[in-house]
Amino acid sequence: MTKHRKTIIIAAVSAAAAAGLIFGGITLAKKLTAGNAKVYSATDIIMTDYYEDSITYSGYVTADRIQSIYKSDTQQIKEVLVTQGQEVKKGDVILTYDTTLTEIELKKAALEVQKLQLQLEGAKKELEVINTYKPYVEPETETDEESEDFSDETDDSDEAHYTAEEIAQMKAEKQKEIRDTDVAMRLAQVEYERQQAEAGDGNVYAEIDGVVTSVKADDTTATSGDPIVTISGGGGYYIKTQVGELDLADMEIGGTMETTDWESGATYEGTITEISDTPSSEEGYTNGNQNVSYYDVMVFIDGSASLQEGQYMDLTYVSATTETTLYLMNAFIITENGKNYVYVRGDDGLLEKRQVSTGKVVWGEYTQINEGISESDYIAFPYGAAIKEGAKTEEAAIDELYEY
Repeated sequence: MTKHRKTIIIAAVSAAAAAGLIFGGITLAKKLTAGNAKVYSATDIIMTDYYEDSITYSGYVTADRIQSIYKSDTQQIKEVLVTQGQEVKKGDVILTYDTTLTEIELKKAALEVQKLQLQLEGAKKELEVINTYKPYVEPETETDEESEDFSDETDDSDEAHYTAEEIAQMKAEKQKEIRDTDVAMRLAQVEYERQQAEAGDGNVYAEIDGVVTSVKADDTTATSGDPIVTISGGGGYYIKTQVGELDLADMEIGGTMETTDWESGATYEGTITEISDTPSSEEGYTNGNQNVSYYDVMVFIDGSASLQEGQYMDLTYVSATTETTLYLMNAFIITENGKNYVYVRGDDGLLEKRQVSTGKVVWGEYTQINEGISESDYIAFPYGAAIKEGAKTEEAAIDELYEY
């Protein structure tokens, strides 16, 4: 949907129109003359994709009866020993590498994992300390005599003094550091395990009984991120995430999660297969409320997806019962006696003044409409001689409101 970022009118436009003033480069007097009431498609003056209407979760991929074999930048394939559609058994040799990876390179990968583990442990300890901080309260004023009697007893110079806002900011920054370090450590662990496998005998073995569903062995495989060989045992991929208790009421088994791979940006549709009924011991990372209990939710993606163990994914829940939320430009809403109204073309083609139920205001430009209009409506700019109930209407392009 196209969003018009131009400023149409401010709330006080009626006074400006009456005086024939020019505001923000838009000439109003010429537009607000008598005649048919101009109405504009709601799709030109609303938005429906405000990001805060959805909550994003996160989790890591685990494969279930799916084996994907990838080519690294440091290895050359000698031979692929399977073809698409071929049945394989666990332990069969799938392909062979020209192994050039040295023990030094493997040790470097191990050291990177250890370094990130230490960073993560350190960050978690620092967060524990921050969680003990109490907001500093300025002591009450004392008399000179009391101050002399009780001043290195009441003042602990070694104690840091932080406001509640400063403590909240430190917590947020440290939580982000923990999340980012945890992601980096998990990715480094996956890379270490891959290099460890490559440093073996140069053979890659089937880890499951199944069917080879794809084979791609060319020079672009390493850079494209596609697997050389994929074997399916009839399974798929699972992502475990944690969902806040306040959001669980909207979720149900069989519901849909839209998932996005952090690295490639690829998106897949997942299905909720399990919702825990007891709080999770793991810390939930979402853009929602952090002061609630979190519950494990398992999401399944079918085996056609190009995913691998350890990939980090964002997940957004898609509610089947939630209608699209509309946000209308404030300039098209009038308020009378504490109630909000919009001028809308009725079924008879005439202008009607319709009461709307409103919610939050976004960016000072849009107001949430809970009830009263839909995307199919045609809406009038609510000022001018032609704007009155029962007036004949005329469809117009939104650009007709602007004149520079």
